[in-house]
Parts: sequence; C-alpha cells; structure tokens
Amino acid sequence: MRRSYLFAGTIALLAAGWLASGMLFKPGEPGSSVPAVSAEAAQLSDPPTAPAGSEAAPTDEGSATPPAARPGELVSVQVVTSKAGPQPRTIVLRGRTEADRVVEVRAETTGRVMEVPADEGALLRKGDLIAVIDGADRAARLAEARALLQQRQAESDAARRLAEKGFTPKLNLAELAANLALAQAQVKSMEVEIAYLSIEAPIEGVLDDRNAEVGHYLQLADPVATIIDLDPIVLVGYATERDVSQLEIGGPARARLLDGREVAGVLRFIAARAETETRTFRIEVEVPNPDYRIRDGLSAEVVVPVEDVPAHRISPAVLTLGPNGEIGVKLVDETDTVRFTPVQILREDANGLWVTGLAPAAQLIVVGQDFVIDGQLVRPVAAKPAASDAGTQ
Repeated sequence: MRRSYLFAGTIALLAAGWLASGMLFKPGEPGSSVPAVSAEAAQLSDPPTAPAGSEAAPTDEGSATPPAARPGELVSVQVVTSKAGPQPRTIVLRGRTEADRVVEVRAETTGRVMEVPADEGALLRKGDLIAVIDGADRAARLAEARALLQQRQAESDAARRLAEKGFTPKLNLAELAANLALAQAQVKSMEVEIAYLSIEAPIEGVLDDRNAEVGHYLQLADPVATIIDLDPIVLVGYATERDVSQLEIGGPARARLLDGREVAGVLRFIAARAETETRTFRIEVEVPNPDYRIRDGLSAEVVVPVEDVPAHRISPAVLTLGPNGEIGVKLVDETDTVRFTPVQILREDANGLWVTGLAPAAQLIVVGQDFVIDGQLVRPVAAKPAASDAGTQ
C-alpha cells in the first residue's frame, strides 16, 4: 500500500517539473523543450510589409530580358568584320552527261558476215573497218556489167560514125545512147554494192555495241554496230521558266560529277519549247573530252553563272534562326546592339557559305549569338584571327 503511494507521488512530481519547464525557458533557447519556429514558416505565416510609399524591387524571375542585358552587366560576344565581295550568282541544275553523237550503223546490202575486226569498247577512227560481208558473186556480176558497158560503148561509137557518113538514121543514136547510159549505171551500182561489203565507221568514237558476228546473214538495214562520240561530251539539264530567260548561248558553265570531278564548258543550246510534262527547257553544255574519261549517262550538277552580286563568306556555324523560322545571322550595329538579319545562301564551297542580304560591311557575331536576342545591348569583342578565318572572306 505504501509502495503504491510512493510510486504515484513520483509520477506527480515529474509531471509538475515538465510543466514548469515551459515557464522557466523561452522557445528556441538552450534547454527549452519547445521547438523554435523556422524563419521560412514565420515568413509564410506573417510576411513583412513594405513601408508606406515604397515600391517592391523587381526580380529576375519571369523577365523576358536576360540579366546580362541590364546596364553594368553586358554580355560579351565575339565579332568579326566581314566585307562583301563580288561573287557570281548561279543557276544550279540537276543533269546528266550525254554523248555528242550516237550512230547506229546498219547493213546497206545483203550477205553473210565474214569478218568482225573491231571489238566492243574499241576506239574507232573514221573509216575503220567494223565488219566484212562475203561478196563472191558480186565480182562476177561486176565483170558482167563492165563487159556489157564495153559492148554498148562500141555500138554507140560505130553508130555515130555511120550516121556522120549518112549510112544510118540519126534516130538510132538516141536509142544507143540510152543503152550506153544504162550499162554505165549497172557498173556503178555494182561498184557501190561491192563497197558496201566493207562496213566502216562513219564517225570517230567508241564501238559501244556490235550486233553482227561472224556467220550472221545480214539483210538490208539490219543493225551492225552502235558508235558513240564522246568528244565533246554534252551536259544536259532542264531550266525552269523563271531561270531560262537568264541564260545565254555561248555563256560559260561548269559541272560537278558524282565522283567529284569538276569540268567547264560552254552553253551551246537552249530549247525554244518546254517539255510538256515538266514545263522545263532542255539546255546543253559542251565540254571537251579528248581522253574519253567522261562517260555517257553520268549524273552531274550543272552550274551556270548569270551575274555578279555582293556576297559575304561566312561559316555555317554563324547561321541562326529568326523569330519566324527564317535563316539569318546576328550582327552588332554601331550602337553595340544585336540585330538579326535574314540572308540568302548564294552557294557553298570548301571554305564556307556565300550569302547575300547584308550591308557591304558588317560586324558578325561568331561566338555567343545563341545567347543574345535581337535588340539586346552587348559588349563586342574582336575574335581571334583563327576564329575569324571561317567567318570572313
């Protein structure tokens, strides 16, 4: 019984001591068991108010202008001074190479093929032998025609002498003259037919295809061989209605083949009538090809210069997009303000891009253009020579 009272009294004393601790110590002080209120919670529960008549300081959050655009905190960008130079404006056409001439040689008489001296792929000169047709009976027929010609000639001479002496009427002379002319024609016909037995190359070129082989019997007009003339080679392209009026026959042109070779030539033909399906005009550029290295049927990019325009050479890395998606560059004007300027790509070479649309001289931003916006005040810094090589001409 006494033990129960003692235990209860101990608990009561401990409870009184715990209650008294909140009165003896302030919250947040050492020894206090009441937790201190955090500064963040205090700000949320009771935010401080600005004194009357004062304005809140602007913050950077949600601001459209980068902090670096404020006075005293200008962004540094590297610039180079680019100057325009005259560059040819060109018309680029997709085309192909074609042989200057393609000749299909056909048989001009009948007979069996006896020889084919030229192989496919061989380079032929004009007059080189392609095939030989058997002409055994032609020689006999020619001898017969020549004998008949001699007879008709003798008859004509005798009749003329008799007519001069008055022993025969002169009307017979007309008939004999006709017979003589017919005999002469027969001899000439046989000589021509015998000449047709030897089939020769009519032009200089490459024997691209040989249809006749030894033992083949050829009829009149049967194909024997195909010869293509590759010197000069012709570059064929098709110009649009907008571009064709700017082209002139005799003007220079160049082309880049699919294997990287570049060739130059002269514009020799512009079609007077458009293609029905594409509404484009065929053009031909003549290019020397003495070694026949350029073959027929190669793909080519034909470039025809039309006029000189002022252009800047820049690196492709300088290009950026405008607010509406247009391609352009960012430059710094005389007030050190960023200006976006759209450009048109004139052409591309190994050193970069040639563009138009800029002033004769411009300070192009070559480093930092993606971190500034149009109308922003910046601090331009001249780029190092190594970096400027790619952005100026």
